[in-house]
Amino acid sequence: MLTVQKVNVSEDTMTRYVNIPQEFDFNAEEVFVNKIGDVLMITPVSRLAKTLERGAEILALYAGDFMEGGLPESIPVVREEL
Repeated sequence: MLTVQKVNVSEDTMTRYVNIPQEFDFNAEEVFVNKIGDVLMITPVSRLAKTLERGAEILALYAGDFMEGGLPESIPVVREEL
């Protein structure tokens, strides 16, 4: 279920901030802030760090010589004509 709530943006000298409503709170001391167009995404550092750690574990499963020589010639590459 998508929950949206309007909050005020406040300013203090050179910093702008929003108060996170209690129902959106998460247990994190630090967050990553990412801007995509006009959308700000806030991600707890712990969740992103776990995701990156898992990604590194997955990459480590591949042998060091994986695709070292590129694609084998025996696999035809079929492309749509323009």
